[in-house]
Amino acid sequence: MLNRLRLTSKIAGLIAITLSLTALAGLFITQHRVNQQAEDAFVDKLRKTDGMASSMRAFFSANIELYAPNHPLKDLKQVPVVVSWTIARQYAEAAIRV
Repeated sequence: MLNRLRLTSKIAGLIAITLSLTALAGLFITQHRVNQQAEDAFVDKLRKTDGMASSMRAFFSANIELYAPNHPLKDLKQVPVVVSWTIARQYAEAAIRV
C-alpha cells in the first residue's frame, strides 16, 4: 500500500506523524511540570504553616505562665503547644483535601 503513494504523500504523512508525536510529548512534559509546580507550591505552604506552628509553640512554651498562671492544665487539649500543633494539622489536612 505504501508503494502506491507518491513521495510527497509519504513525506507529508511522516511530517504529520512526527508533529503529532512531538505535540503529545510536549503535552505530557508540560502537564508533568505543572503538576510538579503545584505540588511544590503546596509543600511550600505547608512549610510556612509548620513554621508558624513552631513559632506559636515556642512562644506559648516561653510564656506559659502568662497564659496559665499557677493553674494546672487538666487536659492535654488545654496545653497551648498542643493547640497550635492541632490547628496546624487541621489546616494541612484541609489543604490536602482541596
